Amino acid sequence: MNYPIEGYWRFNTSSYNYYECTHPEQPCLGKDQCKTGYKGILCEQCDYDNGYRLNIFKNCEYCEGSKFKIISVIIFIYLAYICLLTYTTHKVIQPLSFNVQQYFLLLRKFEKLIK
Repeated sequence: MNYPIEGYWRFNTSSYNYYECTHPEQPCLGKDQCKTGYKGILCEQCDYDNGYRLNIFKNCEYCEGSKFKIISVIIFIYLAYICLLTYTTHKVIQPLSFNVQQYFLLLRKFEKLIK
């Protein structure tokens, strides 16, 4: 079987057209393989599905706890929303309950006046 050598890549396994990998990290390992953390055309994309991200040097590196961070942010936003909802509801209901109490006091006074 004919494979590209290290530093080269091809679009599919039946192609004999090889393209040089120009990425400085040399992610094309040859034999249709990309370096761990890389994938895609010319092995230039990061493997986001497995936790690799593009760093400031434009290299793919493993980002530990990236899923944990995303889940933590989602939980924080959810809890902040619940707190805001509780606070807002309390601010709306508190004056209403005060008005209801005043209403019942007025009704009692009115009943006493009628009797």
